[in-house]
Amino acid sequence: MYGPGVILLERDEALRTLHDLLAEAGNGRGRVALIRGEAGIGKTTLIRTFIDQADTHVLQGGCDDLLAAQPLGPIWDMAFDEPTLDNPLRDDDRQATFRAVLELLSRGLRPTVMAIEDMHWADEATLDLVKYIGRRIDRTHGLLVLSYRDGEVRDDHPLRVALGDLPHGVVERIPLRPLSRESVTELAAGAVDVDSLWQLTKGNPFFVTEAIAAGGETVPLSIRDAVNGRVQRLSDSARAVVELAAVVPGRIEIAIVTEVLGDSGEAIIECESAGILEVDGDALRFRHELARRAVEGELAELERRRLNLETLHACERLGFDLARCAHHAREAEDAESIVRILPSAAKRAADMESHVEAVANLRALEPYLDAMTPEQLADHYDLWAYEEYLYTDAGSELIENALEIRRRLGDPEKLGNSLLVASRIAWVGARRQDAIALAEEATDVLGGVGGLQLAMAYSTLSQLAMLGNDEAETLAYADKVFSLVGDGPSEPRAHSLNNVGSVLMNNHYPEGVTEIEQAYRMSLALGASHEAARACVNLAWGYLYLKDLETAIAWIDQAMEIINEAEMPTFETYARTEKGLWHEYRGEWDLAEAVSRDVLESPVSLATSRATSTMTLAKVLARRGDPEASAHVFAAMDFAEKADEIQRLGPAAAVLVEYHWLGGEVPSHLLDRAKEIRDIAYSLGATWIGAEVGQWLRIAGLMDDLSDMAPEPYRLLAGGDWREAASWWAARGIPYYEAVALNTGDSQARIEALAILDRLGAAPLASRLRSELQSAGVKGVPRGPQRKTRDNPLGLTGRQADVLQLLSEGLTNAEIADRLFISIRTVDHHVSAILAKLGAASRSEAANTARSAGVLR
Repeated sequence: MYGPGVILLERDEALRTLHDLLAEAGNGRGRVALIRGEAGIGKTTLIRTFIDQADTHVLQGGCDDLLAAQPLGPIWDMAFDEPTLDNPLRDDDRQATFRAVLELLSRGLRPTVMAIEDMHWADEATLDLVKYIGRRIDRTHGLLVLSYRDGEVRDDHPLRVALGDLPHGVVERIPLRPLSRESVTELAAGAVDVDSLWQLTKGNPFFVTEAIAAGGETVPLSIRDAVNGRVQRLSDSARAVVELAAVVPGRIEIAIVTEVLGDSGEAIIECESAGILEVDGDALRFRHELARRAVEGELAELERRRLNLETLHACERLGFDLARCAHHAREAEDAESIVRILPSAAKRAADMESHVEAVANLRALEPYLDAMTPEQLADHYDLWAYEEYLYTDAGSELIENALEIRRRLGDPEKLGNSLLVASRIAWVGARRQDAIALAEEATDVLGGVGGLQLAMAYSTLSQLAMLGNDEAETLAYADKVFSLVGDGPSEPRAHSLNNVGSVLMNNHYPEGVTEIEQAYRMSLALGASHEAARACVNLAWGYLYLKDLETAIAWIDQAMEIINEAEMPTFETYARTEKGLWHEYRGEWDLAEAVSRDVLESPVSLATSRATSTMTLAKVLARRGDPEASAHVFAAMDFAEKADEIQRLGPAAAVLVEYHWLGGEVPSHLLDRAKEIRDIAYSLGATWIGAEVGQWLRIAGLMDDLSDMAPEPYRLLAGGDWREAASWWAARGIPYYEAVALNTGDSQARIEALAILDRLGAAPLASRLRSELQSAGVKGVPRGPQRKTRDNPLGLTGRQADVLQLLSEGLTNAEIADRLFISIRTVDHHVSAILAKLGAASRSEAANTARSAGVLR
C-alpha cells in the first residue's frame, strides 16, 4: 500500500553509507552518522531498514516533543532492552549512565548500533551524552546514528552547538532529499492524479503515502484532512485509542491505554490494520509525528485536557517518569497536579544537568505560585534563580524573591545557602561589591549553624578576595575555613586551598602551586568534579600569566578532560576562553578567533567567559587591522569596569592602549584610566598584569618609565636590552611579543620583526614598520606578502577559505552556517571580510576572483 520498496530505492546510497560506517565500527573505529531532512522525509524508515539489515547489537531510543523533555529520555528507552542502563538511570547518576553507554559501545565481539531519533527534541543531558560519546567513539566498536529535522535546528538551537563540538573526523552527514517525480508516479500507480499529488507533496514521502492512502479520485486539500478522514472511518473504540495516543508524543505504552480505556485489544488491531497506528513492542505509535499532531489538532480543547489528565493519572499509577507526568500535568492545565509534580521534575532535571528542561518546568509554575506554601515557594525561587543564572540575566530578581521569603521564615541554614547562591549570581553579573556583601551576610547568618555550611561561606569570601588579588584577605578567610574543617578532606578545604594557591601563584610564583595541586587531588578524591576543574583552570591561568605556555596547555587539557567527563557546559566555555588566549599567544590567530567567537556565540557561556573571549578577539582583530576590533576593545573595557577586578581591568586596559598605538581612536580619559589600572595592579602585587599595561603605555609614548617591579622580559625591554627580551619571548613561543621587542632594535632586528609580523598577518604594525624602514633608506626590506603564495594566495584565513568554497557553490549564508556548524552571524562576518580582502563587490565576483587564483577545489 505504501510502496516502501520504491521509497528505499532512493535511499540506497544512504543505506550503503550506513553499512560502510558499521564496518568501520566493527574494526574498532567508531563513527557518528547524522541523518537529516525535513519532517516526513523518511529518516525513521531509513534507520529501521538499516537496523533490520544489520546483523549486530542495537540500542534504540527517541526524543519526544514534550513541553520539558525527559532527561536522557532515549536512554530510558534503551534500558528496556539493556538492563545495565537501568540502575544508573534510576539512581539519577549521570556520569555512571554516560560510562555505561560508552561501555556498551566498546564491546568488541561485534559492533553496536546506537540510534537516537528526533534529536531536535533532545534534552540537555542527552545532548551532553552525544558530545561525551562523540568525543570518544573513535576508540569503540560503536556506530552512533542520530536523526533530526533540518527546519527545526536553527542558528541558536542547542543541537547545533553539540554537533559542532564533535570531532569532524568521526562524523558522516547523510542528508535525505524528497522523492523524485518518477518514484511518486510509481507510488501513485494511477490511484490519484500525479500532477496534483506532486504539486501538493513536493515529493515528501510521508505526504505522498498519506495522500494516496486517503483514496478517492482527488488529492485531499491537506494532510490533516487525509489523516483525520481515515480516523473518522474507525469504530468508536478504535477512535478512542487513536485520540488517546494523540496526546502522548512519541510512543504510548499499551499499559496506559488499558489503564484509561480498559481492554482495547480489538480496537488496537483495527487501528493497526487501518495503517494509523503501529505496534512497537509494548507500545503504540503513529506512523509519523505529523499524523499524531493532525489528530491532536482536531480534538476539542476540553477533550484534549481531559485525555491529558487521565493519561497523567495512569502514568502516576504505573510509576512512569516525572518528565512524562509533568508534560501531561501542564497540558491538562491542572493546577493541583502542576504544583505537585513540576517542582520535583525540575529538581530532577537540574540534578541530571538538563538545565533547559529544568528552566522550562520552573517557568511553567509561574501562574501557579499562589498555590505554594512559603517553604515551597522559597525552594522554587532558589532553584529557579540558580538555573536561570546559568543561561540568562534573570537570576538576580528571582534570588531576591527567595531571600525575602527566607528572611521571613527564619531558617538560618537555608537562608545562608540562598545568600551564597545570590553572591555567586552577583559576581557573574559583574556586581562584585554586592557579591561580597551577600557572602558576608551568609557568614553572619550561618554563624550559629557552623560546620561545612559556614566554612563554605568563609571560603566564598576567600574566593572573592582572590579574584580581586587581595592576598591578605584571601589568606585570612581561608584560615577561618581551615579552623572549622580541620586537616581532613572536605569540599570547603579544597575550595580554600584553591583560593590560597591561586593568589600566591599570581603574586609569588612558584609559591601557591603546591596548594592548588593539593586542592586538585583532594577534589578528585571527593568526586567534586567542578572544584577539580576549577583547580585546573586556575593553574592554567597562572601559567598563562607567567607565559609558560607548555605547562598552561597541559592544565587546560586536564581541565577539559574532567569537564567533558562530568559534562559541565558552562565550565567548558570558561576553559575554552583559556584555549583561545593560548592560541593568541602562540600566534595561531585563526584558531584564537574561531575559539573566541564560538564562546561568544555559545548559549551556555557565562558573562565572565564572554568577557575574556571578547578581550582575546579584540587583540587579534586589532593586530590584523579589522574594523570590527573597535567594538570588542571597548566592550572588553566596559565589562572590566563593571567587574572591578584587576584580572579583568588589566588585560582590557592593555588591549585598549595597544589598539591606540596601532592607530585606533581612544578617548584620552580611557588612556588616563589605563595608567591608573597599571598602578593599581602593582599595588596589589599583580606584577605581570601591571607590567603588561605599563609596557604598552611606554611603547605608545604615554609613560616614560616601567616599574622595577616588572618581571624579566618587560624589564629587559624597558632597559634597552631588546635582543634579550626578544630571545625571552622566542624561547616561550610567543612570536608577536618577540616582534614587538625586535621592532625597538637596529635595522636588521626590525627586518626580522617584519618577517614575523607578515607571517602572523599583523598588517597595521607591519605596514608602519615597512614604511619606516623604507623611509630610513634601509636596504633589503621585504615587499611583504604577495598576492599569490603557495598556501594562501588571496590572504584568506583557513575558515574564510572554507566559507569561500561553499559560497562559490551557491550556498546561502544560512546553508553555509549549517554545513560548518557555525552561526549565520559568523558567516556574515566572514563573507564581508572575504569581499573586502578580494576587493569584490558581490559574491559571484569573489568566486570568480578565487577561481582565477586557482584556490577553489
